[in-house]
Amino acid sequence: MTAQRSHPRIIGYEILRRVERWEVPVHPLDPNKERAVLGARDKKYILPPGIDLFELGLIDRPGPHELLPIDEHDAPCWDGVVHVLVTEAQAERQRKLLLCGYRPSSV
Repeated sequence: MTAQRSHPRIIGYEILRRVERWEVPVHPLDPNKERAVLGARDKKYILPPGIDLFELGLIDRPGPHELLPIDEHDAPCWDGVVHVLVTEAQAERQRKLLLCGYRPSSV
C-alpha cells in the first residue's frame, strides 16, 4: 500500500517575467531560465486564486510571463507554473490601468 501524496493548498501566484540581458548587465545569465519577480523592493505581489491577472495593472510590457503557485507554507510549486504570453494590446491596457491611479501633485 502506497501513501498518496497530498496536493499543497495554493494561496496565490507570484508573477514572474523573463529577464532580458540588458536588465542585468553585470551578471551572466540565461534569458531562457532567469526570471524577475514583480513586486516592490522587499515584497512580492501574490495574485490570489480566481483573480484575473489582466485587471490588476501590474504587467506593463509584452512577452513571456509566468504565474508561480505559492502554497500555504510560502513555498513555490515549480511543477505547477502557468505560462502566460502577454500581447502588446494587453500590455498597453495594463499601462493605462497603471496610469489611472497616478495623479501628479501640484507643488
